[in-house]
Amino acid sequence: MFRAFNLEGVNKELFANWKASGEARFAGEKLNVRNAIASYIRNDAINGLKVKGDWFGQVKADVFISHSHCDEAIAIGMAGWLHERFGLTAFIDSCVWGHANDLLRSIDNEYCKLNSTTYNYQLRNRSTSHVHMMLSTALTHMIDGCECVVFLNTPAAMTTDKLLDKDSDGQTSSPWIYAELVTMQVIRRREPVRSPGRRMTKASMERFNEGAMDGLDVQYPLYLNALTPLAVKDLIKWEKTETTGEEALDALYDLKPEPELLREDFTESAR
Repeated sequence: MFRAFNLEGVNKELFANWKASGEARFAGEKLNVRNAIASYIRNDAINGLKVKGDWFGQVKADVFISHSHCDEAIAIGMAGWLHERFGLTAFIDSCVWGHANDLLRSIDNEYCKLNSTTYNYQLRNRSTSHVHMMLSTALTHMIDGCECVVFLNTPAAMTTDKLLDKDSDGQTSSPWIYAELVTMQVIRRREPVRSPGRRMTKASMERFNEGAMDGLDVQYPLYLNALTPLAVKDLIKWEKTETTGEEALDALYDLKPEPELLREDFTESAR
């Protein structure tokens, strides 16, 4: 990852004209739900590496879109816009990998049932921890592998009501959004590899060189100071650059230089 952006002010209407294009981009990529896990069993144990590779294998993308499940339509529309306007490939986890709950259900039905209607509590805890760890590590690898990350900061993703931490920018009930934003802050920043003969502009590199569950509501404080603020008006300016591919990403970096990064330790604040 090289740059991360905090995009505010987006809604379904903004990218509505590109939603069909976005859906077409992902139509052939989403994995079919598996009804059995027999192919993963070896010596009476599930091959976790094979499960992770099949369900959460890495794909090549330029932009990782972090979003609330409720904002999937916005993310898909944005993916279509990025491709049509800039020739960039976006990554949306649920559109590429399918739903981890489908994998979890197939494992639970095979290994965790006590009878036709009841599951073993301890075994269900273990299966959930394994599947969620697979998904978490896969998300970390994808964020690391994408050059640019965009967080769709909407009311569905984050709220600023009754802050858990007075120094935070808001909070979320999604453990996945929380994990993704923490990853964006602590993951290594790397200079992108450009095509032969092309280098990023001085403005793009200056800051980098300086130091570069239903019924259960658990809240996580969010700190967004590692993300560059991005607004709809900035997207309009970016679109007017009429650039594509690597040049398009460089144009975005030039348009929105990265502010000085203040690292959070994500531990409980002293009060």
